[in-house]
Amino acid sequence: MIFHHQHLSGFTYLSPHLQISTSSNSQINQPIINTFLVFTYLPPPSSNQHIFKFSNRSANQHIITPVFIYPSPFWLLAYYFWLLSSHQLINFSLTLPVQKIILLSDTHNYFDPKITKYLQEADEIWHAGDIGTYSICEELLKHKPLRAVYGNIDGQDIRKSYPKDLVFNCEQVKVFMTHIGGYPQRYNAEAKKIIQEEKPKLFICGHSHILKVMYDQQYELLHINPGAAGNHGFHKVKTMVRFTIDGQDIKELAVIELGERV
Repeated sequence: MIFHHQHLSGFTYLSPHLQISTSSNSQINQPIINTFLVFTYLPPPSSNQHIFKFSNRSANQHIITPVFIYPSPFWLLAYYFWLLSSHQLINFSLTLPVQKIILLSDTHNYFDPKITKYLQEADEIWHAGDIGTYSICEELLKHKPLRAVYGNIDGQDIRKSYPKDLVFNCEQVKVFMTHIGGYPQRYNAEAKKIIQEEKPKLFICGHSHILKVMYDQQYELLHINPGAAGNHGFHKVKTMVRFTIDGQDIKELAVIELGERV
């Protein structure tokens, strides 16, 4: 979260994802709030340098203390009218971390060593089913967090840990992942029903061993089938897909070829 305030000067990080950005040199003594935090700024008595910190390290540094509370509606309303009456404007904007995704499917109990270097660059790994045995999941989990669905060849060891259908949000993108779902204009009945109900922006499936990236104008979603990363099947080349989710945007999509199927 970024806080912009017209009456502070300087810049500081309060936490890995919480920042205060300021634009002028006026000294104030007032709380800056979000839903669950109150931060009280204590300005130096005779200085234009405004310093925020969580612990005292020297005499000229002033403490900003987080207090975890649920503010009462009356307090919030009073603060709101104080802002209006004194023309103090606080603008909030949300900064979301970029998520780098490696998407693969249909490993059929084969872990290609070439995958490893790509996993190091990812934030998450997504697997669209037909994993093989749970040992493949364990291998993937050594590198990064794993989201997965089970496929038609997967046994109970996989099915106990991962669902058939998975709907989730990554940043501001709703994702629907299943193993057998079809593709735009040719969804199967079950996948089509979930798409209509959930309205995802990204629909992922596997099963066909045919790599596809298609935009569905009817449902306003992007469909990705990463092909097959294993050796079992009729595909000639093993593939997976890499992309980035940045807020509402799906970008930097690339197909990774892992070599010919053996």
